[in-house]
Amino acid sequence: MANIAFIVSTNKKRGQGHLARCLNIRTFIKKKVVWFIDYDIAGLFPKNDLVIKSKKISLEKILNIISNHSISFIVIDSYDINNKLKTEISNKVKVITIEDRLFKIYGCKVIYPHPVSINKKKLDNVYAGIRYAPINIIKKKKIEKYLFKKKEINILISMGFYDSKGYSVIAMKAVLNLIKIVKIKINCEVFIGNSCPQLKNIKKLIKENSCFKLHLDNRNIKDYYPNFDLALGAIGVSFLERIYVGVPSIIIPQNKIQRELIRYWKEKDVAFLSDNNIYSMLNSMINLIVCDNIRLKKVKNGQALLDGLGAKRIVKIIKEHNEDKIPIF
Repeated sequence: MANIAFIVSTNKKRGQGHLARCLNIRTFIKKKVVWFIDYDIAGLFPKNDLVIKSKKISLEKILNIISNHSISFIVIDSYDINNKLKTEISNKVKVITIEDRLFKIYGCKVIYPHPVSINKKKLDNVYAGIRYAPINIIKKKKIEKYLFKKKEINILISMGFYDSKGYSVIAMKAVLNLIKIVKIKINCEVFIGNSCPQLKNIKKLIKENSCFKLHLDNRNIKDYYPNFDLALGAIGVSFLERIYVGVPSIIIPQNKIQRELIRYWKEKDVAFLSDNNIYSMLNSMINLIVCDNIRLKKVKNGQALLDGLGAKRIVKIIKEHNEDKIPIF
């Protein structure tokens, strides 16, 4: 029987970051686990794991899973489960919750995998810092010293699977303006989900411009990172993996949570920052290509910040939280 469960948001509108974090943690758990998800995604979970789908998650349903599958630990990564419900779950089993906003949740161990320091006396049971970022460990790429001397530059656009506000379209238009300015061949690959509301506009731009290539519902984006000279994207798991690999990045915050996080990333000096408009993205790309020393410094800062051991650290916290010594691994 499984002793550990993941409750994770897989809703297309929430993006893939929550699931990616949990799958990376799952890599270091040897036993079978139960997945409680709100949207069916086939082929992503280990074949021996049990996957339970429910569009509406309630305390009653979670308690049934705990009882039916002898669950002793739950890892939560979902915006759809409020803090009160997390505390109620913690009255029955041990709970670790992964958060993108920094606060203490009564009864739970909290993982806040973002570049911020905290006062542990005020926020006990909170593990904060980029060292807890559960990214996928990928081979690092060779750092290019002089981008403007290359004959071709490969650009990645990754604004999340859903991208409801059309950031990908704006980035693509910025790339088209870049092509008019630089005397370098530009290749640009766009990763997006099939449910993106802006997909029609993205396909139209791709049809009209041969420099673009579309990757639709491709969940193995990490395998492509070494191919790119620069990337435009949101702040999420993919961004963390890119700076770990060494892909020079331009980040565009897409929502309130990401706008709150941007100041921390600005302090770390690991990426170029851009607003959500063509001119700002274009200016950031030109600076990235031309200003070699600044670009190299940001890449090195990013690689020094991330060691790729975040998922292992979270599993260690789970083990240490196992006060009853229940054999969950």
